[in-house]
Amino acid sequence: MTSTTAMRIIYVLALLIFISFAETAVTQIPLPEFVVAEDKVYDETIRSVQIYPTGNPLGVPFIQLGSGERLEIHFDKLGLDIGDYQFRVQHFTYNWKPTALESYEYIQGFADGDINDVEASFNTIEDFVHYTFEFPNDMMKVRISGNYLLLVFKAGEPDNIVLSSRIVVYETLLGVQGKIVNSSIISERFSHQEFDFNLNTTFFKILDPYADLHVALLQNWRWRNAITDLKPIFVKENEITYDYSGENSFPGGSEWRFFEMKNFRFVSSEVLSIDREANGWKVILQPDLPRGSKTYETAQDINGQYFVRNDEGSDADLDAEYCNVHFSLACNEIPGSTVYVEGAFTRFNQEAFKCKWNEKNRSYDCDVKLKQGLYNYRFVVYDEYLAKADISFTEGNHVQTENDYTAIIYMWDRNGLYHRIIGQHYLNSNGKN
Repeated sequence: MTSTTAMRIIYVLALLIFISFAETAVTQIPLPEFVVAEDKVYDETIRSVQIYPTGNPLGVPFIQLGSGERLEIHFDKLGLDIGDYQFRVQHFTYNWKPTALESYEYIQGFADGDINDVEASFNTIEDFVHYTFEFPNDMMKVRISGNYLLLVFKAGEPDNIVLSSRIVVYETLLGVQGKIVNSSIISERFSHQEFDFNLNTTFFKILDPYADLHVALLQNWRWRNAITDLKPIFVKENEITYDYSGENSFPGGSEWRFFEMKNFRFVSSEVLSIDREANGWKVILQPDLPRGSKTYETAQDINGQYFVRNDEGSDADLDAEYCNVHFSLACNEIPGSTVYVEGAFTRFNQEAFKCKWNEKNRSYDCDVKLKQGLYNYRFVVYDEYLAKADISFTEGNHVQTENDYTAIIYMWDRNGLYHRIIGQHYLNSNGKN
């Protein structure tokens, strides 16, 4: 045996050992039974979760496969207990069911990532620890497109999940053209917005569009009211049409309510008072009123999002204060219903911040601990008899409302046996792109 042949054998053996290790290191880990595929915080000490493209705090967790784009993930843990956390991502089907793939089929590198960028708060009344990391990174890269669930858990305890968040990794294999119009349903023409769109398949052919294609339509990137399972209306040689008569319509809502508390020296118009108490800051917002019967009013908003800011500090991640914020909706009691405060700061989960009926003040009140910054919010009524959430009474629905829309196009990959995302399209109801 020549030395060259021996070196080749050693190289091949080393490569096989590395591949074997890599595949063993990234085997699929079953989700704990209590974890569902949604944006949710499971630990009440975890606050201010933000996930966005690097450098864009108002962006959403969408990245293009192979583009080099990364997501920043930020969260705080209240108190000074600097705990160790890790993270992982898992691949899901188009309708957010666990995939049958093993982790090494969709992740290149290690299954779990360490969160090493950890800093304690600086000069704040309430102590907290700030955590941040990026995904993908040099140790964990994405192999395929699709729906992913990001999971953060206590180090060494993969079942001890503290938060989860949905992530979209997409490809651009076909063209998507869309438009926002008044709903085709006559009774909803002045309250709902319809998202019609076409797929251009000139350069990417789909064998069976009716069986293999799935779509998800999102309004303001909220998964809870996503429209799914729409099938093509027309299939032509190079075009697939989704032009429905109401099935693809969303309630328009109103422009989001907002308030800011970036500087405690000044009280903005949305804030009634700011007081420093023994255990922290107390911010009382101006009492809100139901807007369901009002005509449309234009206003600047950020479509339910929020960002952290302290105008008097140098690093809001570490020196922005946590405040007890008091929300109040003045109205009569709504029988058989529960009222919630909703926004990106609640992860758009109605269950996160429930209001209590205040008989004395005739209002629904809610106290929420939030970090300094600018916030959008609204009130949602959950009908316990119909098991349905609605904003028609508290906020109203108007076709003129400015909303962001996204179409996500999934295709069943017959070779890889997974749902890949072959296109996505962002559209603003006012024509902004």
